[in-house]
Amino acid sequence: WGLFKGLSPSLMREAGYSSLRIGLYEPTKLLIGGADVSHGLTMPLWQKIAAGGLTGAIGSSVATPFDLYKVRLQGASGTPPYRSFVHFLRTVLRAEGVPGLWRGV
Repeated sequence: WGLFKGLSPSLMREAGYSSLRIGLYEPTKLLIGGADVSHGLTMPLWQKIAAGGLTGAIGSSVATPFDLYKVRLQGASGTPPYRSFVHFLRTVLRAEGVPGLWRGV
């Protein structure tokens, strides 16, 4: 445990967050009316910012349960409160319901 208490949840969070943020950026630009840069067209900066903000928000909302898992593991002293991420999900859903996964947002 020690120094690496929150490593697994951090890696899970980063994988999901970054994959969604990067993977959804181009389709989101096209969805909000952006130009297809492969045809030599450009799009306004505000559309790029909007696409980046939207995909970042989607990625963050999906990653929040992993952050909660990480924080609870890192804040625990002694024996870890959860055996796995699945155990964490079951425990939180039973005790706090679905909104409990996004506590602190």
